[in-house]
Amino acid sequence: PEAFDAAWTEALPAAERLPRAELVRIANLYFEGIEKSSGDIVPVVPETSRVENGVRMAPRPPPADGQPAQSIQETFNSGMFRYIREIQPRRFLLVDEERGVVYTMVMFQHPGNVTGLPMWDKQYKDPTSIIVYPNSMAMTESFRIRGGKITHIVAQMVMLPYRQPTGWPVR
Repeated sequence: PEAFDAAWTEALPAAERLPRAELVRIANLYFEGIEKSSGDIVPVVPETSRVENGVRMAPRPPPADGQPAQSIQETFNSGMFRYIREIQPRRFLLVDEERGVVYTMVMFQHPGNVTGLPMWDKQYKDPTSIIVYPNSMAMTESFRIRGGKITHIVAQMVMLPYRQPTGWPVR
């Protein structure tokens, strides 16, 4: 598992703190970037780390073919997340302006009917792959934001039946 980064607990200098609405807007752009396969709209620093269920997922390490490592923006732009058709509903549960932290609870919707991702050809042949059968993923994601950009992301997720109700009111 990835070690806890102390940045999560550090208070930002008062002059660097952003209001709640701006922190939520920045975190929401992350989800928009996934849905639109566009890292260009996501305000992240190139070295933004993303830890998913205790495993570092970004920046993506260099693949075996000798290509360079990929930042979050490069990964989104590659289209590798096109199987995620929408991220709804979205809830922004906690916002800590002092530390620049946003805690979210969202549902990733995978309809299971996406084809044409050449880098994942073998996944299309794997009947247990999340991209070949309809499912939803309940996700909590926390974002550390500094200087208007996401610097750290931590995610925890669980797989559910497709379009599983969330258990919370949807507005």
